[in-house]
Amino acid sequence: MTSAGGPDLTGTEAEKLLRPAAELAIEVAQVVASQQPADVPRSLRPLLGHARVTKAAVTTARKVIESDPVFRGRVAATAEIYGGDAAIGRAGVLWLSRPDGWEDELGELVEQARAESAEKDELALERSAQRRLRHAEEARERSDRAAEKAGKSAEAARLDLQEERRLRRAAEEAVAKARAHAASLDEQLASARRRADAASERITRQDDHEAVVEAVAAASSAALALGAALDRAAALLATGAAPLGEVPPEPGEGTGELQPQLLARPRRGRKQPARRRPAPLPPFVLEDSPEAAEHLVNLPKVTVLVDGYNATLSAWPQLALSEQRLRLIDALEELAARTGASPEVVFDGAEVGPYPQPLGAVRSRVKVRFTAADVEADDVLIARASGAPLPVVVASNDRRVRKGARLAGANVLGVDQLLAVLRRRRA
Repeated sequence: MTSAGGPDLTGTEAEKLLRPAAELAIEVAQVVASQQPADVPRSLRPLLGHARVTKAAVTTARKVIESDPVFRGRVAATAEIYGGDAAIGRAGVLWLSRPDGWEDELGELVEQARAESAEKDELALERSAQRRLRHAEEARERSDRAAEKAGKSAEAARLDLQEERRLRRAAEEAVAKARAHAASLDEQLASARRRADAASERITRQDDHEAVVEAVAAASSAALALGAALDRAAALLATGAAPLGEVPPEPGEGTGELQPQLLARPRRGRKQPARRRPAPLPPFVLEDSPEAAEHLVNLPKVTVLVDGYNATLSAWPQLALSEQRLRLIDALEELAARTGASPEVVFDGAEVGPYPQPLGAVRSRVKVRFTAADVEADDVLIARASGAPLPVVVASNDRRVRKGARLAGANVLGVDQLLAVLRRRRA
């Protein structure tokens, strides 16, 4: 398809430039076939009647145009009728009509098309490289964020482990002290029994009734004290959370005698109060999940105690304190209306005064309390959790409040769980 010394018409760019002329040649062959079938070049006849012009058909048409000057002239005349350059492009007109100097001009057009194609390919490669670089940078940023998050999680786990070990050591020390105290009471019980035996001998000899009563009361008191100490030791072993200060004091040092309160005659028929326990969660529901929070605030007659500024400063730190309070109280009002819960919120600071209610407003479902200047909200929340009838839910991220609430038998929520059930988002 390239004459000796003519332009190089091979390649994708030349094919695109000459394709309109080749397709026109096939259309001309179809018209000629309907009028003078014998004038249609032999190699084009199999292409007639096809609905789609394939790449192979274009290649065949180009060969016919190169080898059949008569047919090429007929196609060139048709192209001129249909507008020449506008119909098949300048390259197609030059290729069909072949005026003087057509090889050079057509060659320039092909080279220009090749240069433009190369420039487009280069730009595409550059864009692709830029996309890959951008994706690599985004992947690195994601990796850095994941590494930072993993580091924070590892540090939090280390601190939790350190705290757990500290609590376990304290519990072990408390248990050891409780056991020592129980052993001391055991010795006192044996001593009381010996005194009772001696008193029994005296009553046998002297009818000393008062001595027997005293000895029996002492033995009974020592037995009850021993049982209480053993119960406390068992509770310490089970929970591992009792502070050292809760272990009963030792009896009088160096005397080996029972303390006066142990000699008092016990009251019969009185039962120890049942230990307060948190409300159970449904099966497979995690304690720190939004599902657990939703379940707890929908319990019948539940009291929801909220650590005011601990929640608002975590959720909306950029707002003024007054705006934080209003936003939290409004959300708790909605919670009370939706679930029937009884919310109570405690804020530090007596100078704020009571939460204002507009004239004619419906009585608030939320109890709002501000502490005195020398009282922390933590203490008020822990005391309220201990005194309120169960079920009680305490919402706070403060470790002391959460620990005190659990010891009081309350369920504990984090601020994120509270925001989930309040249907609010962090700012």
